[in-house]
Amino acid sequence: MRLWELTVVWPRTLSMTVKILVFLAAVFPLTNSRLVGQDPEVTRASISLFTGISGGTSLWNINRQRVGIFNNTGLETGVDTIILGRKLRQSLALGMAITFYPTNYLGWSFEASYFSFKKDDNCAHVFDSTNGLSDAVADMCLSIDRRSRGSGSLNLILSGILRPDLGGPARPYLRVIGGFADRGGSTVEMSGNWFGQERQLIIDPDGSTMRATAGLALGVTIPAAPGYNLRWEIRDQLHRRDVLTGPANALAVAPTQQQWKHNVAVLIGIDIVLEKRRGRRY
Repeated sequence: MRLWELTVVWPRTLSMTVKILVFLAAVFPLTNSRLVGQDPEVTRASISLFTGISGGTSLWNINRQRVGIFNNTGLETGVDTIILGRKLRQSLALGMAITFYPTNYLGWSFEASYFSFKKDDNCAHVFDSTNGLSDAVADMCLSIDRRSRGSGSLNLILSGILRPDLGGPARPYLRVIGGFADRGGSTVEMSGNWFGQERQLIIDPDGSTMRATAGLALGVTIPAAPGYNLRWEIRDQLHRRDVLTGPANALAVAPTQQQWKHNVAVLIGIDIVLEKRRGRRY
């Protein structure tokens, strides 16, 4: 997958994105009227609190995963085949950012945010060895299929901001995002119930927790009350994710690689203005 390739996200997220874009298109011309001679104030420093929805993404699929069947003495008596897959589903986002503008048009921000991703697994039993224990493989597959596990991610992001002046109190902006994200647990490890115990199908030997993240965000801030701004933002954030590229062997070790995965988020928040400065006079 190319770095900036456009991907399809969850329909609910896209629907919310369209609604917010329509709202901003209607509100922006009304908020950006300015009287001749008006001397506006622009935010110089602020603290932002925000929340929103982030879309999910498919992680990996293995079409033919070998599953050995063992008797009571530990000898392999047969082999079944299953299909395995995993995706990250739509999540809630929460965060806080500190923003500073040295000039009216250029600024930077530091953000700490949390995305409550959940891993959704799927499993299908596709080959029966007919040795009497295939029902156990089917039951193990059922214990995996449609299972959801928490995989929240903490983001630490430093952004550069371009904030043009279009002639009114509403200020659109473009953010370039870069930083690190906690991977929130393994995205490749998988196990299932085997006679009442967890059987490891795929192990994750990578003990590291932090991954690079990057992206772009487009938003707008609008004054809401003295000392407060409302903020809307649409963000396409890329995360480095561990994905499987093939089935696991008999030791439960599978080939993996890191890939950039898109997460499109729609965010809304409030800015607590710490400092303002006078803008240019018309």
